[in-house]
Amino acid sequence: MLTTEQIDNWMTYHPPTEEQAPKYADIRRAEKAFRDALLYNVIPNAGKPVECFATITDAARDLLTSIDRNAPDSADKSAAIRCVRLARNAANEAVMTLNGDGAMEEMVSMLIQTAIAEAIKARWQACSAIACDGK
Repeated sequence: MLTTEQIDNWMTYHPPTEEQAPKYADIRRAEKAFRDALLYNVIPNAGKPVECFATITDAARDLLTSIDRNAPDSADKSAAIRCVRLARNAANEAVMTLNGDGAMEEMVSMLIQTAIAEAIKARWQACSAIACDGK
């Protein structure tokens, strides 16, 4: 059962403090770098899955590390980590689909969009952990 304090904390806007602002900025930077890695790497490098996987892994690792470094341990941080893992899974599936027999452009596009959506959700979750101080 949720307490009134939890609900109030979660449903209140928490303006960033001077200490929090760089944390938000670092997570946003890492999330954008992951999106850019997908948008400017997967399709242009079709036929080079090893390079694609390496770029995706590096970008996902950067996002994961940023979340771990900046967000306090909490359910929101755990959810953010799960979203990064799902984003990487979807990105890897896009590479595999693109480099498989009879790659379907629609499927690859959907997988990339899914990976990006999960990365955005990861940022949201991590930022919620920061805003609510892990509570």
